Amino acid sequence: MKELDFEKTEKPSIIRSLFLPDCALQGSEFPIHLIWDKERSINIDINIPFSLVKLKEIYNVDEKDLKIEKDVIHITDFESNGYVGFVFASGIYNEDFVEVPIKIEIKDDKGNKQIIERKIIFFRPHIVLHEAPTDVELIQEEDQISMNKKICLKNEGKGAALVYFKISEESNVIIKKPEEIEEFIEKFCSRFSDKLNDVKKTYPQYLEILNGFETFIIDLVKGTFTISKEYIEEMMEILNKLEKAFEENEEFLKDVADSILSAYLSAVHILTEIRSFFEYLKSLAENKVIILNAMSIIEFKPGLNLLKGRLLIQDLAGNIYEPIEIQTNVKVKSKKPIKIPVYDLFKWMV
Repeated sequence: MKELDFEKTEKPSIIRSLFLPDCALQGSEFPIHLIWDKERSINIDINIPFSLVKLKEIYNVDEKDLKIEKDVIHITDFESNGYVGFVFASGIYNEDFVEVPIKIEIKDDKGNKQIIERKIIFFRPHIVLHEAPTDVELIQEEDQISMNKKICLKNEGKGAALVYFKISEESNVIIKKPEEIEEFIEKFCSRFSDKLNDVKKTYPQYLEILNGFETFIIDLVKGTFTISKEYIEEMMEILNKLEKAFEENEEFLKDVADSILSAYLSAVHILTEIRSFFEYLKSLAENKVIILNAMSIIEFKPGLNLLKGRLLIQDLAGNIYEPIEIQTNVKVKSKKPIKIPVYDLFKWMV
């Protein structure tokens, strides 16, 4: 996403510089802006398919100097000559990789003309279930646990995906967090709420925002949230209000940050071994997939177990995608229950 200097790259040129991203996440907003000499009077036509993107904002243009037709934005004058800015929003498409052409035509009052043609690539994650074995064997020999088959998935898109494995009530397996993680979570949340109560007393004007933020953080740490469009919209609204409050009051920002840091430091000594989890995250970097409840433990009883659930999927912009249904029979060859982390159920293909 670099800014092009046309004085150095293209001659002759009316526009001095143009910013237009090479790519963007589907469902996100992206800017375009142009700069030219203030002494030069120009008009601009931007050709962009409105079936694929939406115009959100135009900066430095009066309504009387603007005309929008099918796939074309006409601008004849500017409030302050020398620059113009736009904000567009892309859609979410059936394809995980979409190219959108953009054509910008600039004319000045001396009859000079410049045409700039670019393309923006819009990407998104695309999680595909490649193999869901009907039957799986889980074997424990001494301290070694092995699984003869795994559920194979692949992120065939370019965007990063956040997934959460939710067990169905029909399953007869138990899912829970490791004991030391559970203790960390409880202590963190307790300390965080105590510290935030002090902040609420100091800044009562931000009480509603802080209550929403507290719910958001505790839901996130405990994993008690449900990925949905409504939840994402509500949390984004809270975070936007919190960001605005931070801009208004720097001391408020420091006190909220101190609440989080204090809670973390009060509980961090409980976490004695998370190396395997970080190794797991590193292994997934190439696939751009993070399982939000990867460290949760699934307990299978001896004999036959029904594992049924769904992968809830979202991207980093908060867009929600169709969940993937998972069902398999897990036969445990052991006299005692076997526990494995959620991430060990899956194999992510490159």
